[in-house]
Amino acid sequence: MLINAPISRQAIDEMRIWARGSGSSPGQQNARTSFMSNSVDGGSGFDCGDYASWVDGMGCVHDEEIIVTPEEGWIDDPFFDPESLDEEDDSGGFYPPQPDDTECHVAYGGGGGVGPGPVPDPDACPIGQVKDANGNCIEGEVPCVGNPIKNPRIAPQEVSGVNGGQFGPTRSGGEQFHNGIDIENEIGSPFFAMHGGKVVSVGYEPEGIGYFVTIQSYINGEYYTHQYGHLQKDGRPANDTDVNAGTVIGVQGLSGNLEGAVISGITVPHTHIVIRKRIGSGWDLKNDYSAPENPKKIMTTQFDSQGNPLSTTDC
Repeated sequence: MLINAPISRQAIDEMRIWARGSGSSPGQQNARTSFMSNSVDGGSGFDCGDYASWVDGMGCVHDEEIIVTPEEGWIDDPFFDPESLDEEDDSGGFYPPQPDDTECHVAYGGGGGVGPGPVPDPDACPIGQVKDANGNCIEGEVPCVGNPIKNPRIAPQEVSGVNGGQFGPTRSGGEQFHNGIDIENEIGSPFFAMHGGKVVSVGYEPEGIGYFVTIQSYINGEYYTHQYGHLQKDGRPANDTDVNAGTVIGVQGLSGNLEGAVISGITVPHTHIVIRKRIGSGWDLKNDYSAPENPKKIMTTQFDSQGNPLSTTDC
């Protein structure tokens, strides 16, 4: 088991000396790993379960030995503090830090950390970019849960304005029903899942929403599907794929009837979002889900009558 970044500066100093000691405990015998690895390895002398708060989400495994040992030249390490030595044990080594000595908190890679932090992921995208479903890095930032992009705005229509991009009988003087919300987005920009769930359909409607992705999620005690249309063909997750909120589920395109509408000036590039709530006992997307409902029910950002976000946050 490996866990980056054990506890505090004092604890690290103490564990270095303890590990370098001449004792024959399993931990000292095995403590021959690079200090830079900041690892936790199997042993029998250190029960991290005694600590109050280990790394969030990882839990604490009993009978684990923390190993933090520098290479040659350890005495010259700038973080070594000889005054932090714990009491010497009978075998000539040093005891590891005890629960009363320090809090169990992350000392590396966090606020006030003293070390180099976790090794960067070589496959990670540069800042300001995200990975699409094909593993390509594209420009974009992950929004907060409940939003499909950062700072979403309603896409305007030529005749009905931004009201035409909202849900309901909002077009043609109220005579045409719009079954979703149109979120303005630049061509080639990513679009994100508003909530985590499972991809239940990936398809193409040439005369309608073009390339789309439909995700099924459990939100506020109810099952919903949220569908995203007018995407590009590539960059979408496969059917039956589990996704998290903030997963890239597509790239903005002009698929379906959107291309002609943009060329003619009727609207601007956008992703069309439709949601339905589960009302039956099965999982049939046509028979066990409601007619389209207002996507604002599951969105974080809400909009005024002009399509402007009511929230001042950037998510």
